[in-house]
Amino acid sequence: MSSTRFRAIIFDIGRVLIRVDIARAMDGLASGLSLTPQDVWSAIEKDPRWLDWQEGRISPLDWHLHLNKRLGTSLTFEEFSEVWNRALDPKPIHSEAFLEKLSKNYRLALLSNTDPIHMSHEEARFPFFRFFAIRIYSYQVGASICLAFKVKFARTSTASLFPRPYKRPSCYHLPPSSPFLLWLRACNPLITGRITAAVP
Repeated sequence: MSSTRFRAIIFDIGRVLIRVDIARAMDGLASGLSLTPQDVWSAIEKDPRWLDWQEGRISPLDWHLHLNKRLGTSLTFEEFSEVWNRALDPKPIHSEAFLEKLSKNYRLALLSNTDPIHMSHEEARFPFFRFFAIRIYSYQVGASICLAFKVKFARTSTASLFPRPYKRPSCYHLPPSSPFLLWLRACNPLITGRITAAVP
């Protein structure tokens, strides 16, 4: 594909556009508990409702109440949201000027596992989101986007990215045969690919 002009660049969010430090949020959640921040994160990752949270089957308020009960905390929803968002670094990885320049030459898209509390915070805080007309979030489409799926997406077809049934995201329009770059993590090489099938 070296001779093909890319039409789109698809970005992950965490550690690509925004630095993530889970420990900062876990420190807040563990405050006043007998659990360590590592214990708290382990409990959350292993929680039977974790995937429901990542895939949009539980509301932010219900997730807050669920973790309060599970961890033994008594945070209000506002306090919980503030602590939860401490994982997100307030300074973006790339400058707004850099992303604006890219947006004038390529169609920019987001593809990420995330949750509504984080995204409400991020989209309000970071002006650069306006450069991304296409935003595909796990909690909106009802499916986690694991690394293997992302690589498969880059190499084969958008139609096989999500298990069915899924919620089709609005403004999802990358035509078949569009060459693109998939920017997964800041530490990973860029993956190139071509969209071979459009999501029906």
